Amino acid sequence: MLNILLTAAIGQAGFNLVYPVDIAEHTTLQLGDVLNTADSVCQISSAGRTGSGCLTSDANVAQFNISAVGQSHINVVVHNVVTDHFTFEPNLQDGAQQQLFDIQSGQLTLIVGGKLTVIKPAENGSYTVNYTVEINYE
Repeated sequence: MLNILLTAAIGQAGFNLVYPVDIAEHTTLQLGDVLNTADSVCQISSAGRTGSGCLTSDANVAQFNISAVGQSHINVVVHNVVTDHFTFEPNLQDGAQQQLFDIQSGQLTLIVGGKLTVIKPAENGSYTVNYTVEINYE
C-alpha cells in the first residue's frame, strides 16, 4: 500500500498601481567658462554663479519637465560624476541632491544646478558630462 501526502498553501502578491511619470530635459545646464586650475570651483543655481573658478560668461541652470497623468508622489535624486580631472555635483532647487515632490495632473518644472570642482587641470576646451536624474515613486 502506497500513501502519498499532498499539501498546498495559498500565497498573496501585493502591488501598487501608479500613474506613469515622464521626464524630458528642456534646457541643458551650462556652467560657462571655468578656470582650469587645481581646486577651482564654480557653482550655479537659480540665484546665479559663485566660486573661485567662475569666469564671466553665459551660464544657465537645467530645466526638466516632469509630467504625470494623475497625482504622483515622487522622490528625485541627482547623482555625482567623478573623473580624473574634475567632479560634478548636481543639485536640485533646495540645494540638496534629493527632494520629494507631489505632482498633480499636469507638469512640474524641475530646476537642476550644480558644482564643478577641478581636481587637476585638463586640456583647455569644451567638456560635457552626463549626470543622472533618478525618479522613484514614494
